[in-house]
Amino acid sequence: MNKILSTLPYFDAAHMRKGSKATILAEIGLIDVTCPSTSVYAAVNQAKGKKIIFVVPYRQHHSPSNYQKEFWEKSVYKPREAFISEYLK
Repeated sequence: MNKILSTLPYFDAAHMRKGSKATILAEIGLIDVTCPSTSVYAAVNQAKGKKIIFVVPYRQHHSPSNYQKEFWEKSVYKPREAFISEYLK
């Protein structure tokens, strides 16, 4: 466990994105406790390329299930997939 904790700082997404000129598409769940929105914003803000952010207030870390799934697919997933398809043409 100590070995894992000692290497964890090397996998900081903010450092991995620093200076990147790539277009970044990020879906940020505001109730995600695995990747809190503040840490995702910190990572995205390090990049110099275009940033496209989907803020999803109710989204936890995993894909939603039950009653939220239909709403998520309609309001986030399908628009995001359409954007990616159009962007990659």
